[in-house]
Amino acid sequence: MPSTLGVAMKSFASTIRRAVSWSGIALLLAASAHAASAEPPPLDSVTVEAQRAREQLKHDVNAYVAAAMAQASPSNVSLARWTYLSVCPMVAGLDKAQGEFILRRLSQAAQAAGAPLGPENCKPNLIVLFTKDPQRLLTAVWHHTPTLFNYDFGSEVHRFIDTPRPVRVWYNVGTTSMDGVALVAALQLGSGSMFSRQFNNEPLINQLPSTLGSRLTYTVTNDILSVIMVVDSNRLEGVSIGQLADYLGVVGLAETNLDKDLGPAPSILNLFRGAGGTRPTEMTVWDRALLRALYNTPHQDRLQLSEMQTVALNQIAANPAR
Repeated sequence: MPSTLGVAMKSFASTIRRAVSWSGIALLLAASAHAASAEPPPLDSVTVEAQRAREQLKHDVNAYVAAAMAQASPSNVSLARWTYLSVCPMVAGLDKAQGEFILRRLSQAAQAAGAPLGPENCKPNLIVLFTKDPQRLLTAVWHHTPTLFNYDFGSEVHRFIDTPRPVRVWYNVGTTSMDGVALVAALQLGSGSMFSRQFNNEPLINQLPSTLGSRLTYTVTNDILSVIMVVDSNRLEGVSIGQLADYLGVVGLAETNLDKDLGPAPSILNLFRGAGGTRPTEMTVWDRALLRALYNTPHQDRLQLSEMQTVALNQIAANPAR
């Protein structure tokens, strides 16, 4: 007959085995539940989320391109870009090292965008002036050479001079017909002008191929002849020279609307709108996509803005660094 101790030991062992067995089953169930929860969502769900993200990105890019680009009113001419003249930057008011840095960044921006870039000893037409008193400088220049501002003698020039901005930007734009005849002559600068040595006094004629207009193409195009950017040296606190150079690159290569809200777009055009910590540190993927789209879509196409949005969206979507 088994002893009382032996019976007790067998009963205890049986209890332990049952406990271990139930524990094992519990662990298996827990592991199975964890595995089930760790499984990826169904492919349909992934597809829907990707489509939503793409649609949101499309919305944001379309809004950014439309807001950033200054559009002619009435809209019977194209967007403005450098077409006939090659970009030739000049920087004044900085020391040599800083000036050369900005010149180099402007040239790199033009090359990356596909804009025409002039040779080393070209005549400047993308002019950057640094001054502590931009209003006084511009008033003196305007009175001395009023034709410098595209023959505008009224409210537009006054608004340009009097509106305080860290960077004032003036675009001289010529309108060219599709048969290659310039409808607006070049700037006729007087011999005493501070820029007179940099320009010819001959009318600019854009030698475009002769083509008849249609519902799909403009009969005239807007071509940038020169850009004057005046930087207020007193309003650059917290802005690096690299940030400023990239900002000048975008506004100098595309006629941008400096008053429009760009929404959530991570753009260097927001350089003077946000707090220091939220400012882009350089020209972003969005900015490069904007410039590439401007210079790589048909200039005479009435749908150029829409085509720019498509090109910019594809470039931004292909680059995860937003």
